[in-house]
Amino acid sequence: MSLQRITLSAAARATRNNGQRRAMGGGNFPYSFGVRKNKFVEEWNGRREMTERAFYVDAKKVPPLLFYCVAFPYFLYSISSAELKHYQGENGREVA
Repeated sequence: MSLQRITLSAAARATRNNGQRRAMGGGNFPYSFGVRKNKFVEEWNGRREMTERAFYVDAKKVPPLLFYCVAFPYFLYSISSAELKHYQGENGREVA
C-alpha cells in the first residue's frame, strides 16, 4: 500500500512538473538567424495561458451569457427559417 502511494505520488509529481516548455527566441533556429523574442507576443501568450484562471462567472455575467448563447442564436434561427419558408412558398416548392 505504501509503495503504491509513493509510486503514484512520484508519477503525479512528474506529470505535474513537466509542463509545456518552449524554447522561444531561439528554438530550432541557429543563433546566426538573429531570432529575438517579441515582447507583445510573449505578453499575449502569457495572458492566453491564464484565461481559465481569469474567467469567472458571477450574477452579473449570467444574463449576457444567456442572451448571447441562447436567445440571440434562437432569434437568428427563427428569422432565417421564416425567410426560408417564405421564399420556398413563393417559388412553388413544398414548405416543411
